[in-house]
Amino acid sequence: MNFHARHHACRLSAALALLLANVALGGPDVDESTSTRPDAGSTVKSAKVAKGEGIIQSARGTLALGFVAGDAVDMFLVRVKDPANFSASVVSADFDPALFLFRVTTDNSGNPEDGFGVSANDDNGVGDPFSKVVFPPAPAYPAGVYAIAIASGGTLPATYPSGGPRSPQPVFTYDQYDLMTPTGAGFEYPLRIWDGRQSGGGEYVIEVSGAELIPTEFSGVCGDIFSGDCMLPHAAKGCDDPSCCTLVCDIDPYCCGAEWDSNCAGIAFQNCQSCSGAPAACPSDLDGNGTVDGGDLAMMLGDWGQCN
Repeated sequence: MNFHARHHACRLSAALALLLANVALGGPDVDESTSTRPDAGSTVKSAKVAKGEGIIQSARGTLALGFVAGDAVDMFLVRVKDPANFSASVVSADFDPALFLFRVTTDNSGNPEDGFGVSANDDNGVGDPFSKVVFPPAPAYPAGVYAIAIASGGTLPATYPSGGPRSPQPVFTYDQYDLMTPTGAGFEYPLRIWDGRQSGGGEYVIEVSGAELIPTEFSGVCGDIFSGDCMLPHAAKGCDDPSCCTLVCDIDPYCCGAEWDSNCAGIAFQNCQSCSGAPAACPSDLDGNGTVDGGDLAMMLGDWGQCN
């Protein structure tokens, strides 16, 4: 199969898999393991953004465990239109999970900047180690972008004043079973670090109700994580990969001045690709033939030894 045909087949397979998943679950399923930002980070700036159109059915991923591969927290950004009808519940996990909900603020460019504590839950009840978060009855929270975070038990969010004492203070008043609400410091200051010791890892599934994917039309900034996929046309200008976005807009300024149409997506597809169809996704393909094989091993062995 030639290079372009293989790309086309891979894109069709991915699209079919996504369609089947949506049919099976009754709505979009947010997975952290995608080519764009493949790991859901632990802050609002590194979180997995649930982008697109439609009501979210669930979010899933994996927490790694270990000194080198430590991945104690995964965070997803979603849009909540009606806080009174929102909930997020862990329905499957290979570890003892805890859930956290944060209100997300943005900078002048519309990028996520800080996360302020809203609610949290460790165990949903006696004998139920899974977790569920909703909005507390007071104060009233507005519609907007919020962050759902999942962590293994013993890993808790902490804060401290910017420019003040750098002694971590808990974001939430801890309670093992009931809904946790922010401390005074947690309500006033944003998430700074995650404190404690990771106790477990593995796969998880979070069932979500009352949340939507974030439309890319909310963005339009080159390199903004809310912007659309560089490889796909969308109404807003710009796309989510900063290097690819800059390259494409240098070729065709229309893509950053008006909209990211099919021509822009085509330029990105031709100029921002690696062997797997995603930017910089296959560094092991040293000879660029679209396959990791003996030729790549020969190139590596040929350069074996000290660097000159």
